[in-house]
This record gives sequence, C-alpha cells and structure tokens, in this order.
Amino acid sequence: MNRRGSGSLRAAWLALAAAGAAHAAAAQGTPPKPAAPAVGGADQGKAVSGYRPDKSVHSRLSALKPPTDVVEPTGPELAAKLGLEVVGPDPADGVVHYRHARTGTLFVFVPGGTFKYGSNYSDIYSNRQVAEAANRGKNGPEYFDWEQPQTEVYVSPFFIGRCEVTNGEYRRFLADWKAGKVTSDLEYPLGPETIDHTPYLSQRAELPFWGENQPVVGVSWIDAWAYCRWLGGRMPTEAEWEKAARGPDGRLWPWGNEFDPMRANTAESGNRRSLEVGTYLGGRSVYGALDMAGNAQEYCIDSFEPTEYRFVRKKDPCLIERFPPSPKRTVRGGNWNYISLLHRARCTARGMAQIQTRYSEGSVVSTDYLITGIRVVISPTLDLYPDGALEPLLQERAKSIERNKQLNATHSGAPPDKSDATDPASDDSDGGGAPAKKDD
Repeated sequence: MNRRGSGSLRAAWLALAAAGAAHAAAAQGTPPKPAAPAVGGADQGKAVSGYRPDKSVHSRLSALKPPTDVVEPTGPELAAKLGLEVVGPDPADGVVHYRHARTGTLFVFVPGGTFKYGSNYSDIYSNRQVAEAANRGKNGPEYFDWEQPQTEVYVSPFFIGRCEVTNGEYRRFLADWKAGKVTSDLEYPLGPETIDHTPYLSQRAELPFWGENQPVVGVSWIDAWAYCRWLGGRMPTEAEWEKAARGPDGRLWPWGNEFDPMRANTAESGNRRSLEVGTYLGGRSVYGALDMAGNAQEYCIDSFEPTEYRFVRKKDPCLIERFPPSPKRTVRGGNWNYISLLHRARCTARGMAQIQTRYSEGSVVSTDYLITGIRVVISPTLDLYPDGALEPLLQERAKSIERNKQLNATHSGAPPDKSDATDPASDDSDGGGAPAKKDD
C-alpha cells in the first residue's frame, strides 16, 4: 500500500494536497460565535434559515467548552450501576469485558474525557494512502468537508458493543418482537405506526450474509433503535462512536495511522461480503472494540447534517433531531463493499443513510441494506431528547397521521373527516419519521 504510485496518482495527490491547503487557509477565518441553545421561549416553533442547531429544541447541545476536573466512575463502578457483569481481562488483548446479564452480549468500557473530534486537512492530505484512495473513489476535497473542522470535545463514560450485533443476536430480538414482547415504548417515538423488523432479504438464503455470527444487515435505523432499546441501550452518538474507534490520541484508523488490509474488511481486503464479527482481531481499537473499520458500517443515533461540525458543542454532542426535521441519519465505520475504500473506513469518515430506506430489487451488492448494521451503547443517559423537545414533535406527528388518513380517504372516494383542517403539506409518508415542521 505504501509503494510509490504512478505519475497520474502522484499528480492527483499533489492536486488534492493543494486543494487541502487552500481549504485549510480559507478555514483560518473565525466563525461567528453561536448563541446559547434555546429550548422553548420565543424562538420555539419559528422558521429558521439554514442549519442553526443553537436555535433547535431538538438538539442535545450542552456546553461551549469541554469541562475540566470531572470525576467519572470507573468501568466496574459504572457496570455495577447498569447491571453489567465484569469479565476478564481477556488473555488475548488484556481488555476487560462487560457481559449483558440477559443476552450475554460483550461490551467494552470507554472512559469519560476529551478527544479530537473530526479531522483536519493536514491529517488527510499528508497521508498518501488516503489521498490515493480518495482519487480512486473520485472523492475530492468536498468529501472531507463533512468532518471539518476538528475540535476537542468531552464525552461522558459509556459501554459500547465489543462487536457489531450478529444475526444470531438479532434473531432473539425478532422472536420477542413476534411474540409481542417488544412494547411500543421501545419503538422510535416518531416512526411509522406499523413496522416489520424482519431484515430485508434475510429470506434469500443464497446471499452470503445470514450466518449466525455475521453482522446483521438489511435493517433500517428504526430497526436499530428498537433493537438497542430492547437490549436496554441505544445507538451511539457520533462522538461516542468516534471516540471508541480512535481513542484519545487522534489516530486515523482504530489501530493506528497506516492502513493495513489485514486489519479490516474493506474493499482492499477483497472479500466482497461481510465476515464473522471479530475476524480481524488486529483491527481492535485502543478500548478493545472490533470491526470499527470495515465489515458492516453502523448507524449512529444522530441526524445527519453536513455542516454540523461548525457548530458542535463541547460536551456529549448529539443531534438527535435536526431543525427542520430530516429523514437522514449518520452512519460510521466503512464496510466490505467494493466501493468502500480505505479512506471511507477512517475513524472520522462520515456517511449518510435514510431513516427508513425503501429498497429496490436492483443491484444487490452495492445497496445500503447489505452494508449497514448495528452497534449498541449502554450509558446512564438513555434518552437523548432534552426536556420538552419530544412532545411537540409527537403532536405534529399525530396531526400528520390524521392528515394522511384524510388524504387516503379522499383518494379512495370516501368522505374525509372534517375535524382537522390542517394543511397537508407536511405529509410524512416518505418514511422519514419526523414530519415537516410548519412555519408560524
């Protein structure tokens, strides 16, 4: 991977480096200081021009500066509070694991503290492997804008799954769901009224993705929400995911700053499918998490916003719902697909998926439903909605459902219910979850 490339690749690398330098120079200007987050008050419900998370009641934005001198619990102390059993340390890597009492799922502990969140252009363009892979993938400097600028944030301690959720683990959830044991309070509160949690294409036995220990794929973000809540956890925030992957020292990949195809199941490995979780033990992160680069990419709980890093707050940042609401969610971690090159498997690389993807029967190997899976976080902070933020969204969702019923009745020839004359412009039938918010 480090051999000298052809003249065209060297020229492309120099062009990318020059572009990166230009971007870095442009970024030297001081951005305007965001206002304090407004929860309720005069700004609530008003239209906001562009993306302004400081004006959003749906964002968990907690501090302008990273906290200092915080005394956090140790892994065993927090495990005792959350009902996890201490196991280990593992003789293979010296990492202490924490076992889920009901399912046996193993977690690793990520201590609280600050870390480098996002990337900077010098890290990207000084690495020839990254620059050449970006050239092969036809990703110019704009691709890396999603993870800029780099900042230091504080993340409270949490446990994250040692591995991605497997098919075998997900089948236990499916059995409970079919038996009616997955209650409505475990479902995404802004999701559709009915949903089938069966993984897409799981009945296609000829596809090599359904082994007991392979990561579950073919699931939507809404499926991931329900599974994590059923287990007593949630999806990771972007900041939690990134810290668990790169550690406190800002590494490019979980194991270090040089890519090795023997440490991750990406395009460079040539497998062209997912493998059993934990196959690449050499790809573990500093905290002991496996497969955080490659295999299946993983959902985060955050709504996707390409400019989020310009506004990110400094303690436990999370954009659970953006303003206005969006059907897009963030994915992390690269994947096995032939187009998922090494630069997409970096710890800072961000991707985007729909909250509830609609699939076609077209190309099987390059679609989201076979490359995206789940990783669970268990944390004292289970519910990320700030006080008062969820209720108005639920009210708008109920109105939207009623509007859809009236529209369907109208189209079918039945007389509509006149009890709600709300404008139907905020129809949420695209599967995006949260309905569009109306302007005052």
